[in-house]
Formats: sequence, C-alpha cells, structure tokens
Amino acid sequence: MRSITLICRKVAVVAAVWASPAMAQQVVQLWPDKAPGSENWTFAEQDTPRTQGGTHIADVSVPTLTVYLPPRAKATGTAVVIAPGGGMVGLEVPTYDSGPAKWFNDRGIAAFVLKYRVLPTAWQVKRTPPKIAVFPHANANPFPDDQRMSATIAMAIADARQALKLVRSHAREWRIDPTKVGMLGYSAGGGVSIGTAVAPAGEGDGNQPVTRPDFIMSAYGPSLVDVIVPDNPPPLFLTVRQFHPNVARGLLAVFDEWTKAGAPAEIHVYDQLGGPPFLADTGTWLDRAYDWMKARGFGLPAASRKRAR
Repeated sequence: MRSITLICRKVAVVAAVWASPAMAQQVVQLWPDKAPGSENWTFAEQDTPRTQGGTHIADVSVPTLTVYLPPRAKATGTAVVIAPGGGMVGLEVPTYDSGPAKWFNDRGIAAFVLKYRVLPTAWQVKRTPPKIAVFPHANANPFPDDQRMSATIAMAIADARQALKLVRSHAREWRIDPTKVGMLGYSAGGGVSIGTAVAPAGEGDGNQPVTRPDFIMSAYGPSLVDVIVPDNPPPLFLTVRQFHPNVARGLLAVFDEWTKAGAPAEIHVYDQLGGPPFLADTGTWLDRAYDWMKARGFGLPAASRKRAR
C-alpha cells in the first residue's frame, strides 16, 4: 500500500515509516512545535527492541501518535488511543501484529498508539514503590512528593489530550466518528488515560471537550492524580489482577469515586492473569472490554448501529 502523507497547518508528520500487508503506518507529531513544558529537554530518545517482541522507549521528548486504520469496509467509526505502560520511566510498545492495535483493527476500530513523555533517564532514582494503605481522592501515585515525576505525569496527560484532539481533527480523513473516540491505557498509561478526564488543565492543555475521551479503559493502571469526577464523565472500564500491589486497590478507589458520582463504571478483578501482571493480555479481559464497548454503542458494525437507532 502507499504510505500516507498528512498535510495540516498545525500538525507535523514525522514519517510514514513502513508499509505492511495490513496497512500503511503513519506517525504524526502531536505538537506543532516543541511540546509545552519540556522545551528545554535535550535528551536523546532511546529505543530498545525486546527479545519477547516490541520496543522499550525511554527519554521521550517528541510525543507522537502512530495511526492504525482498519480496512475501509470494516470501519465502525470508533477509535481508541492506546497509551502503553512503563511506570512513567519508559514505554513498552508492542509490535502491531501481536498488540492491541491489530486486535482493534480486526474488529473495525481505528487504533492510535500514543508515545507520551516519560521521566528522563537522567532524573530517575532507583527506589521501591511503597505499599499504599489509603488512596485519598483515588490517587495511587507512589511518589507524590517527587516534583519532577508530578510534572512529567502532567505532561503525559497533556500529550494524551492533544492526541484525542488530533484524532478528532482528522475524523473525516481517518473515517472516525468524533463522538466515539476513547482511550485504553496499560499500567501507567491507564493512569494517564484516567487523567485525561480528571486532571486540571496544564501548560498547553486546553482541557476542553475536544480533548476529553468518550470512554476510558484502564488495564492495571490506577489514577496518578487526584480523581475529581467531572460533570458528564465518560464511562469507565477497569481490569486488574487481585494481588497486584497498590494497583488493584487503587483501581477499586477509582471505581468508588465514579460510583459515588453516579457515573457509569465497570470493573473486572481477576484472581489470576497468566504471565507477568504488566504484560498479560490473558483472562479474556479484552473480550469483556469489547462486550462493554458494544453495549454502550462503541465499536458496533455499521448495520448494528442502524438497527440500534
């Protein structure tokens, strides 16, 4: 297939890097200039292939969005921005063929893999996260007094909001319904995803409806900021392993805040997920998430949407 070139006054295309039989991959820079808040960062990005597949990315200073579109005939109009995990010190990005982007494309859902800013390697201090007994405002940030980490979390949330805005701005080109754009976050990416709905506006972040998700899915990723549920909050889907330290209770705290606000939320707590908790996509939770999406009108085939009306 031909690689795609994006022409837009306010968005820079990094590259259309390669083409696979499934699609042409397009990588789009999120911010028209340097990302706000990190203009002085000079860290060189580090991309390290993983032996089990995928890539570990560190020292991100140029946030991007990688575009994966389903075949035109299968497109449902729903889109998901995927925020990888990595503990806010890196990003664990899976390959397309084995990752959630293909899983969504196979179901007619457009997927956009977000490369957001993380704490630079030079600023990292090796330490063990403390066990958290209580979660005021459902905030599970293990290092709330680390000003550099808090600033980086705010930048990552701003990147995610900018990604949602960018996807909606290209709704016609990418065959997307701008009212059906959600987020899926893994681990720290789940915290970033929840933050798009609850965090206050930051530098360069308008925090307007166009930057808010229509739905949020978080896989073992509790909030990293205070959860103040907004008016008209998006529906929330959460999944976690029962004995995942801090994370399970942190997600239950998020669920409780949504419930107290009378907002729609669903949570799945598995007694076991095969494999390491940060990497496992077993336990059929993605299938349950897809059921939840369809029940709420996201991801339905076009014919089903017409019948639902």
